[in-house]
This record gives sequence, structure tokens and C-alpha cells, in this order.
Amino acid sequence: MRILHTADWHLGKKLENMERYDEQQLFLQWLLQTLFEKKIDVLLVAGDVFDSAYPPAEAQKLYYNFLSRIKDTGCRHVIITGGNHDSVMALNASKELLRYFNIEVIGGVSERIADAVIAVANEDGTPELIVYAAPFLRDKDVKPATISESYDERAAAIVRGMAEYFESLCLVNADVDVPKILMGHLYAAGATPTESERDVLVGGLGQFPASLFPKKIDYVALGHLHRPQTVSAQTHIRYSGSPVALSFSEAFDNKIVVLLETIEGRMDITELALPKFRGLLRFTGNFEEIKSLLQSFSLQPIPPLGFWCEVQLVTDEYLPNIEKQLTSFLPPDSGINKFFIRQIKSAVVTDVYNMAQNVATFKALDPKDVFEKKIEGQQLDEEQKNILRNTFSEALVLIHQPEVLADMENTLL
Repeated sequence: MRILHTADWHLGKKLENMERYDEQQLFLQWLLQTLFEKKIDVLLVAGDVFDSAYPPAEAQKLYYNFLSRIKDTGCRHVIITGGNHDSVMALNASKELLRYFNIEVIGGVSERIADAVIAVANEDGTPELIVYAAPFLRDKDVKPATISESYDERAAAIVRGMAEYFESLCLVNADVDVPKILMGHLYAAGATPTESERDVLVGGLGQFPASLFPKKIDYVALGHLHRPQTVSAQTHIRYSGSPVALSFSEAFDNKIVVLLETIEGRMDITELALPKFRGLLRFTGNFEEIKSLLQSFSLQPIPPLGFWCEVQLVTDEYLPNIEKQLTSFLPPDSGINKFFIRQIKSAVVTDVYNMAQNVATFKALDPKDVFEKKIEGQQLDEEQKNILRNTFSEALVLIHQPEVLADMENTLL
């Protein structure tokens, strides 16, 4: 049996308000072709199908058009779990219909833990694979609310609750002697995030140690971090990463999907390289250094959609009309068709308010960095700071996961 592990599609994701649908469409076309050519039996999508809880119509159209074409590839089963960006209700809305086409959707934690256990059978009904399809685990899924607990107590309770959930999940059909895969959408301790993860878990809250994953699992298919990687040097615990670069910090990442093949009871693991549909570049330096880099730029092959280039321009004063000047330095066949310019003061910025004034684009500021700078100079002990970090993390959760706020409002009503 052949299984393909993907995650973090983030359909509807923008970069500096620029739409990415053309890239996402090319990825989904490539994925359909790969399912067919590699004779894939099972497709796994480990969370963050969409970039927001309320995906735009165009993102939903991409999703459903893709699912409608899977039947033509020979892929027999699709298993999709919800991520922290996904709305449980939005994903689950179509699950009964999609099940008719052997597409299983587990948007969130169900009251029956067995609902997240998918037995993949062959044509005569004999199980060939068990998939434990765990969605993103929110606080309310793994621990009771406790007002008086400290930051450290809360962090430990979340990790403990996650471990107990995974153990309970993997007890279902544990005696069935077939390969077993655990899907998860989480931040595994020791893994490397990029700038594009919307880290609402401030201070490492909820980082899950790889040693706590259930032992009798052949492969752990993870989503949440966008850089493909193994966890704690364990080759069977992997992030497939996002299929397209979601920020300029991923400009030089090699994007992949993971091919798994069950052969005589073992699980062979192969990485399949994804083509770059649009290249991202990042140049940093003063005006003359940037000018020299652009004039000599040549990178082949040029991706189908060309390059987008972030320029971090270090300067003593603001330079107007800089994009037009930079464009004039490019060779005619460079492939760079869009600049994202950050003008940064040469002097070291030490105050958060000066930072807001000196960085040309407010979007370049990270909320966590601003918050940390704000509490840095306060006369607070570490415990008090952790309480504030905890409260701030909850505020970010409500901003980025509006369905959590809806649940709270329903409870109060």
C-alpha cells in the first residue's frame, strides 16, 4: 500500500495581501498527477487545509474541485484532519457527503474517540492499515479549565492531556496486526518553526515531546510547522511541511511530500520533491549592495510564476519610489516580477515605539516581540511575566481562532 503524507495547504493564504491562488492551484494539479503516477492508495492531509476559520469562496472552490477529481487518480482513500487555522464546523459540514467518496474528515475532537480511527481495507474488506486521525487539540479538548493554576502547571497539564488522548486513541484496534499511522497537528518539542507559523502558544506552551508519542506506531504524520523535518532524529516522526513557501523565511526551503510504502510489515519512507511554482527571494543590505545583487541576479530555472523578492534595505533615511529604482536594475530575463520592500534604519532600534516608526511596514512587527519588549522593562518576577504571557496567548487564540470565542459565548449564554 502507498500512502502520501501532506499538510498545511493553507488555501486562501496571502503574502502581504497578495493572493496565492495561482500557486495553490498549480500545487493541487501537481498533487493529482502525483497520486496517479505514483499509484497512491491513501492521501493524508494533517491539518490547516485552509488559512482561516472562514475561508474565502475561491479557497473553498479549490478544495472541493480537488476532492472531486481524486476519483480519477486511483487513490482509494483520503483522510483529512483539522488544524489550528481550520474551523471544526466548516470542515465537518461536508463530512457525511465526502465519506460517500471514501474521504474521511475529522475536523475536531469527537465525543467518541473511535470516530478518529480509520481502518483502511482492501477490496475484500480485510484491514490493511489503521490511521489514528487526531485533529488539532485545543485546550478544552485535553484539560479542564482551572483559574488558579500557574503557567508551568497549565503547560504541563496540556502536554499530559495530549499524551493521554494519543494513548487512548491508539488503544482502539491496537490488536489488529497491520501498519499503523498516527496523524497530529501540533508543535513537537525540538522542531524548527519559521516566520509563517502563527504561534499563539507563547513561551513554548503546549510543545509536545517526541518521547510521549505512543510506541507501537509505525509512522507519525505531523502538520503545523511549515519546514519539512524529522523530530528528535526519529525518522518515523515527520513534518511534511507546507507545499508552498508561506513566508520569505522559507525562501530557500526544499518543499516535499512524504511517500510511505508498506512492504511485508515494514514502512518505507521516501521524500518526493515539490516543484517551485513561484520562487521567493530575500536580499538584505544597503542600497549599493542591493543594487549589485539585483544587477547580477540570475537563477535558473525560472519558476512558472516567476519570483517574488523581499528586500530588507538598510538605510539612514527613508527612500521614496524605491521599487521603481530596484526594478530598473534587473536584467531583462531575471524572472523577478514583484518586490516587497522593508526600509530599516541603520541605527540599532532599542525602543518598541521607535521600531514602529523606523520600520516602513507595520506588518513587519511580530506581536509576540512587541509584547515581550513591553513587559521587559516592567518590575515583575518571572512568574508574573508568565501569567501575562499566558493571558496574551489566550488573546491571540481568540483573534486567530474565532470559533473558540463562539464556544465561550455559547457557554456563557
